[in-house]
Amino acid sequence: MEIVTGRNFSSTLTTDSSSIILNESASKQLYPEAQPLGKHIAVGDQTFTVIGVVKDFNFNSLRENVTPLVMVLGNDWRSNLIVRTSGGQLANTLSQIRKMSKKLNPGHELEFSVMEHDFESMYSGERRTQKLFIVFTILSLVVAGVGLFGVLGYCTEQRTRELAIRKILGASNGAIVKLLTVDFIKLIFIATGIALPLAWWIMERWLNAFANRINIPISTVFLSGGLILLIAMLIISYQTLKTSMSNPVDCLRSE
Repeated sequence: MEIVTGRNFSSTLTTDSSSIILNESASKQLYPEAQPLGKHIAVGDQTFTVIGVVKDFNFNSLRENVTPLVMVLGNDWRSNLIVRTSGGQLANTLSQIRKMSKKLNPGHELEFSVMEHDFESMYSGERRTQKLFIVFTILSLVVAGVGLFGVLGYCTEQRTRELAIRKILGASNGAIVKLLTVDFIKLIFIATGIALPLAWWIMERWLNAFANRINIPISTVFLSGGLILLIAMLIISYQTLKTSMSNPVDCLRSE
């Protein structure tokens, strides 16, 4: 936590037991036009003195705005303990803490939580949503790719005689590929132009549920559109090149 003004608590000053530190939100709400340092706040039958202000920080979910916070030196530290563990040592550390707790206070059941798990639970819904988006995105790409491949195959099969005659009359492979791809590329551009703004709008609506949120850069939208077009072009190119390089005599004989 970053001290904006004033000072932190001191273990050498006995007076700090009746001192408090505010965050910026609490300072602005309590003293919007005054300097908070040295001000007194009565809580019950005890009066506290403001000794510092810390920069606002998130102590709840990012869906919520930072709320006013008042910090005091607690007097119940004997029943609460915060332990930092090394990587991979959590199970061993908990085992040692349980043994020590039973030894020192056998009549009290140890209650604990892992901070990492606490933060994880805050965003479990977002993680599930992320996994669902990834799965359905992959499925959508596969289904769209297979569908595009099938439609291309059907269209080229319907135009087999036409393409064979064009090749016999001197049309190059490039001309055949262009003939087959232009209409499909137009449709893909139209579909992408509809899908990308819609996806951007849905993501913006979802992000607006968070008080602290990121903005979707325009580069991400263009990158997504470019990736869609690239996949479509690879499928179209494979199918059209395969058709354009076939022997026109064989096509006409079969027809």
